[in-house]
Amino acid sequence: MVEKIKQDSSWRTTIFPAIIKFPENMDLWKEYFRMWDEENVAETGHSGSLGFYKEHKDEMDSGSDVFNPTRYSEKDGHISAIQKLLEIQHSLGDAVFMSEYQMSPQQLQFALPITPKLVASRVSTLKELEIPTEGVQYICAASDLNLAKYITTVIMVFMRD
Repeated sequence: MVEKIKQDSSWRTTIFPAIIKFPENMDLWKEYFRMWDEENVAETGHSGSLGFYKEHKDEMDSGSDVFNPTRYSEKDGHISAIQKLLEIQHSLGDAVFMSEYQMSPQQLQFALPITPKLVASRVSTLKELEIPTEGVQYICAASDLNLAKYITTVIMVFMRD
């Protein structure tokens, strides 16, 4: 939505990215996240990666600047806002982080023409509007009144298999 508003000359927009400048030395952050991921898999807490960060904090944070330097909690195992934000980016992925935290959605490199017919062809062998009667475990339905005053209804049937 922000991108659409930015393109409209009747609006004046100001963007407040969570990270104003990313750290200069991302190699140390790669090592940090290698350790962090291993600790997540082992469910051992983050004492090793946090120790690594404390030891290399000045180098790892060099060149970085954040919009809100108080955006972290020591109770959650963070000692800086850049650490917290980079963990969020690592967890969510670049595309989501750039869109939600940096207010700068990235243009995808490809376009996939998704049509109802294409989706239906991938998820079911049933014809349009055909509803199975045997082996049905769940039926889910949702309706939406859109801006054109039409009602869109989706009915999904889940089989036991």
